[in-house]
Amino acid sequence: MDQLTSSLGDAGQLLALLCQPAEVQGSTPIPPQLRFWGIDSGIRHSSGGSDYSSVRVGTFMGLKLISEAAQRLQRTSSSVHDSSSSSSSSHPGGSSVAAVLPAAGSLRCTAAPTKEQQGAGLGDSSSGRASIDRARSMCAFGGYLANISPSQYREAFEGQLPSHMQGSEFLDVHGPHLDSVTSIEPSFNYALREPTSHPIHENFR
Repeated sequence: MDQLTSSLGDAGQLLALLCQPAEVQGSTPIPPQLRFWGIDSGIRHSSGGSDYSSVRVGTFMGLKLISEAAQRLQRTSSSVHDSSSSSSSSHPGGSSVAAVLPAAGSLRCTAAPTKEQQGAGLGDSSSGRASIDRARSMCAFGGYLANISPSQYREAFEGQLPSHMQGSEFLDVHGPHLDSVTSIEPSFNYALREPTSHPIHENFR
């Protein structure tokens, strides 16, 4: 967002950006009676810092957990549809979420390198990054949390996400996450639910 605003923004206007699908939606003039002030917090920001990395990892862990939950939900919704309609009430969010998912058989959010390959740096190569990107594109919602509406998230997925998860536990149960620029540290306890929620609500706003 910073780079787009620097290259496409105009003085005295707000630039409207939509994360998913990636769109520049134009500029809005700032009324002359409004002023914006920036306050130096004294805290240095770095996108390569440990805080940024851990939040990014937690977000991609959440993406994979949601995609796995969506696969289960799609299979359940299919079986519920074939059985009595009264059973659907036991699957909150099933109808609204299933309506925007591809067929369960086409969700293959698992084609990323193994955790051993990822640890060996496969994700750092162009072929490794391409493999991870292809795997993410096969996930539910196109592999982007921003494509999930807040209501879908709240009804179907939020309650299934732990607040935190140890890296080793995630790797053992779910394998590598789907990010080509970070790796999961087994000994680190990652915040998961909060960073996963952020892009969902931010894109909706």
